[in-house]
Amino acid sequence: MLNDQQFHNLKHEQWYKDLVGPIRRAVYIQDPDAARKALNAALELINERDQDAELGEVLKYRMCWYRFVVETIDREDFARLAKYYQDALACVAQPGRTTYGEVERRRVLVILKSIEYEYDMPVTSRAEMEELLEGLPGLDRDELLWHALAGWAFVARDPVILGRAFEVHLTEPSNELGQAKWQRVNLMYQLVQGKATRRDVAETITKLMVLPQLNEFIELIWPVCIEQGLVDDGLQAELRERIRLIDTDVPPVPDPERKTKSIRNS
Repeated sequence: MLNDQQFHNLKHEQWYKDLVGPIRRAVYIQDPDAARKALNAALELINERDQDAELGEVLKYRMCWYRFVVETIDREDFARLAKYYQDALACVAQPGRTTYGEVERRRVLVILKSIEYEYDMPVTSRAEMEELLEGLPGLDRDELLWHALAGWAFVARDPVILGRAFEVHLTEPSNELGQAKWQRVNLMYQLVQGKATRRDVAETITKLMVLPQLNEFIELIWPVCIEQGLVDDGLQAELRERIRLIDTDVPPVPDPERKTKSIRNS
């Protein structure tokens, strides 16, 4: 059986890093074939591992999330994306049979609920989020959870949740792209409060290192920077240079002269 420390330290275990590292690296470069191969290898290793039922259930729910991430790398077919989103929700629909299996199920459910808006569904309410979060152990140490919640709070214009995400990223920085993730949440927080500066935007652009970051910035954050009058020719050039450095196919960069939609209200 797992205890609280073992559950939250799972991401630091070398065998676990070896398990999910190849998946994450393939996702970062947006290579669906390599990601599926890494996911299948991870599933095989999990089946072969001698582990107790509780750890097995935790890994089962965690792989529900990774399968969703892998299968939605290619984002051109919306109907296909929506299907995989519903599949992921179904994967975590039934309560876990073990204590930390249930904790992991709820974590993955919160993360999935945080991106409902991407599938033309209503933004999850603060009340529903608070209900899902209530009683989850180790919330102040769960950087991945708060990374997802920050995106939800940005869309919902919720400075309270964004403030909590900001604190977690400050005190529990990620081992991967920690500074970039903190900068992302900081810019979101300042934008929602109407206090962001050109420097905040520029600092965030310099921290964009991988495709998922870049895509989210262009699609979700950049239009709001334009709305608030923070974008000039210099920032446009900096973003285009960052795209060139990452050197891949990314969404078109919205023009500051074009009118953009506001962040949705909760």
